[in-house]
Amino acid sequence: MNALCQMDCGRAVTAKGLCMAHYLRLRRYGDPSRGGELSVRTRTNPAKISEFIASALESDMRECIIWPFGKSDGYGKFGSTYAHRFICEQKHGPSPSDIHEAAHGCGNASCVNHRHLRWALPKENSADRLVHGTHILGEKCGTSKLTSDDVKEIRRLHGKVTGAELSRRYGVGQMQISRILRRQRWGWLDD
Repeated sequence: MNALCQMDCGRAVTAKGLCMAHYLRLRRYGDPSRGGELSVRTRTNPAKISEFIASALESDMRECIIWPFGKSDGYGKFGSTYAHRFICEQKHGPSPSDIHEAAHGCGNASCVNHRHLRWALPKENSADRLVHGTHILGEKCGTSKLTSDDVKEIRRLHGKVTGAELSRRYGVGQMQISRILRRQRWGWLDD
């Protein structure tokens, strides 16, 4: 008998004790329970999308307006267009440059409330994600081999143990150890 997902959804385990849907949420959000209901993709009537967009553009709501249709990485999407970017263009004009992003002041990737959207440089948008707690750092990242405690221990052992030994002990390359010690990786972490 196949093992079942630890999230009690009844699906078979794919990786790390999770079904494919929950494993992808873990990788994307750092939390397998985040991201809404599991659903089967269905084609949405374009007229319903247009009606929703028109309503969102006219709205004076202060709360988030959640995109109810297709999503990609948590962001509302129709066709190849991101809904929040489209709303930002419609309400705030075209992007000031090719590198500007439609940033969420609320921190909710699914929100399309024009009051919560603005044009921001990537660095500003990244800073917003840190403030909102939506930036995936460290062990929350599904591909991370290290924990915060591992990194603190690596820094504590610096000068007492060789980089090669640390590399073997923690299963990462010597370049990664060097970057950790120079705070190019895990730089936000206090020792």
